[in-house]
Amino acid sequence: MKNVLETERLILRGWKEDDASSLFKYASDDRIGPSAGWLPHKDVGYSRAVIRTIFAKDEVYAICIKGQEKEPVGSIGLTLKGSPERPIEEGTAELGYWIGYPYWNNGYVTEAVKEVMRHGFEDLGLHRIVCGYFDGNNRKNVALNMSIPMKDRIFQCLTKQELSTLA
Repeated sequence: MKNVLETERLILRGWKEDDASSLFKYASDDRIGPSAGWLPHKDVGYSRAVIRTIFAKDEVYAICIKGQEKEPVGSIGLTLKGSPERPIEEGTAELGYWIGYPYWNNGYVTEAVKEVMRHGFEDLGLHRIVCGYFDGNNRKNVALNMSIPMKDRIFQCLTKQELSTLA
């Protein structure tokens, strides 16, 4: 059973197969997937397959607004193990996230990022969290800068010590 993380306005919980229609609703939007490196979902069956495979991994959470926990509006997670092409060092994780268009500009991603980083450092014992994004993905750049004020605009990194200095 996955952890459930909570913030002032959000519940971050594991994905369920019943979430497929909500996932499709937001992940089929052309404004979401391409900037994150994936194609828009074409049908609910594909979204269900993503939940069974990609979203079934440890530390991948559905972003739900409190009081509306049955409809995830986005996803956030930490990748703890890389691949041969993209290895991840021990004690390091890569942060990834997206949120549905109707929820942009509400601070939900910033809130979720802060909680997942706290969880990574305090509960999982990570030493470093990195987040890469595609050049031109200004939405992720804005969210990261609100969560992690760093100089590097394409690949950002935060250590446990740096997290404690953020307001």
